[in-house]
Amino acid sequence: MAESTFDIKFIAINQIAYTFNKLASINSNDDNRESLIGMAIECLALMEQYQTLHPSYTTLLAYLAAAENVDITIYNSQWAMSIKQKANVYITNLLEEMKLIFAKTNSALKPEQAQELFVKVRKGVIIRIIQTEYQEALSLLDKFASIVEFSTQPKVRQQFLDNRFIEYLFLKYIGNLFSLIWFPLDDNKYTIASGVYVKEGDKLLYSSSSFKPMDRIYNQVLMYQKKNESLFEENDDETRYFWIIRFLRLSLFFKQFEFIEFYKEFLDLFILQKEPLQYLVSDTSLIKCNLLVMFGMVLIFVKPFNTLSLLDNENDNLLELYYEDPNKIEFKLYNQLMKPLSNGDFHQVKHVFEDTNLVHLLVSYLEYNFPISTSKFSSNSSSFVDYIKLIIDLKTFLSILSSTRAIPRLKMLSLMGYDLKKKNESELNEVSNHLIGVISALGLGQVGIGYLASEQVFYNNATSASNSQVELVSLQEDIDRISHNLQGDSLATLMTNSLLEKFYS
Repeated sequence: MAESTFDIKFIAINQIAYTFNKLASINSNDDNRESLIGMAIECLALMEQYQTLHPSYTTLLAYLAAAENVDITIYNSQWAMSIKQKANVYITNLLEEMKLIFAKTNSALKPEQAQELFVKVRKGVIIRIIQTEYQEALSLLDKFASIVEFSTQPKVRQQFLDNRFIEYLFLKYIGNLFSLIWFPLDDNKYTIASGVYVKEGDKLLYSSSSFKPMDRIYNQVLMYQKKNESLFEENDDETRYFWIIRFLRLSLFFKQFEFIEFYKEFLDLFILQKEPLQYLVSDTSLIKCNLLVMFGMVLIFVKPFNTLSLLDNENDNLLELYYEDPNKIEFKLYNQLMKPLSNGDFHQVKHVFEDTNLVHLLVSYLEYNFPISTSKFSSNSSSFVDYIKLIIDLKTFLSILSSTRAIPRLKMLSLMGYDLKKKNESELNEVSNHLIGVISALGLGQVGIGYLASEQVFYNNATSASNSQVELVSLQEDIDRISHNLQGDSLATLMTNSLLEKFYS
């Protein structure tokens, strides 16, 4: 068997650079200094490994130079100049070689020639991707495909391995993903944050059609895998690239706000099956981290809060992944947000969001994966985190209402986690008015949910204003029970899709 050439570490460079730039811009009190230093060193080390530079290298070098007690003798301006020259020479020579091949060849290259050229093209594609020249990377792949003939159904296993068709499609998938979805502004030399739906003149940088190239590539991958299923073996390179594409496609469900699809696919890949989890752990780092955070966020939307602890036997392996490293963002999300929600500790949840550090980390690490509306313009990079807070409020509100006949307004806000002593009346009124607006927007009056302004009481199943007078003594048992054990997630879960449609479409 040929020696493995599997390698996806290069895709981390653009992601780490994005996270570094975002976190550095909002890290006003230097809480994440050690993380930023670690990211800068890791990113530069990867650039050294692949002998090319991401445009953020100057920012990374400057940050390390300003940091105290950090040895950066390896990385300096001379180092950067040398790498830049080597990368430029390599690309120039590759393009010249391909030009000569085009001039001399009237038919597809022989398999041996194609294999040799693919090694060179692959390196050139990686250089271009790291440089954020995504269209140039895709152009190299298109030129290569025009002078080779991939076998759609190899007859023997060695031919299948030499074909490297899934690896080719993986590179094409990454080029399109970075260019169209994750970092669409890199290639166009824009300075505003990536991941935001904007227009520049008549050019739309992000729309629902942006996902179509990845869909086409994914369908090619599935068709090829189905035709040649018997040739795919555990741990061979083509199998590993196949699963990486599956993982990346899963992240696109999240990006498109298809949370139910994401949830089902995640369970299928990592709970019901065993093989994908093996590749997620062994072959990925950032992808694994991102998917775990996405899954946690999706659970907040689609599942009852009391299930977010993941404490059941079928989730044991998954829970271990959240606990692998206390410094990782998935660990922080689980312990700072998911566990308090599962315990009904909404005061702690409010504290987490007010502290902002977790919010900053989520935005920095995941913003390019965050869902954004393709029917509305948005320039607020943390709008999705704000929306999570909104969903938590609304699900908590509906949970409480589904467990009682009626509850005073201030008691409702207290149970939702608001500190009545720290919040002024105008802030509390704003929250109350928002909840009343939700009742109206979702048409909850039709199922007997409403607000009685004269008594400042939210009620459930009141048939008329006349019989909705509140006797606080008779309600106390309901309120005490809610305080200790919120059981109303069924209604909240049923309302999730309506909330998504009303507030984020």
